Amino acid sequence: MIGYEDSLNKVSYQKSQILKYQSFFKTMQNPMTLFDEKKKKAILRASPKIAKYFDKSMKTFNSSQKFIQKNDDGSIDFSLEYTQPLEILPFIKKWLPDLKIVAPDELNEVLIADLKSYLS
Repeated sequence: MIGYEDSLNKVSYQKSQILKYQSFFKTMQNPMTLFDEKKKKAILRASPKIAKYFDKSMKTFNSSQKFIQKNDDGSIDFSLEYTQPLEILPFIKKWLPDLKIVAPDELNEVLIADLKSYLS
């Protein structure tokens, strides 16, 4: 049970101590976004079947999502920023097989390894 004396031992922080976290919380995509980690950029391609959901006129699924182009075959390329694969892989997996990782190769390799592990 917490008594009066316990409440006196609470830690408080100065504004200057939390300022560095303030901009992070504004740009954080989801709970898997890592603090103080350099952001990487993934280029994804939505097949013509799901392209309408990623068109530039549609609401984005992630705060870092940016429309790149609509391709001749009806597919759409867009980008996402991430700090670790776990931050965007669940999103990509939801749209399989209609969402493809164009770049970087390392992210695609992590996805392939995850899928192989699941299938074995």
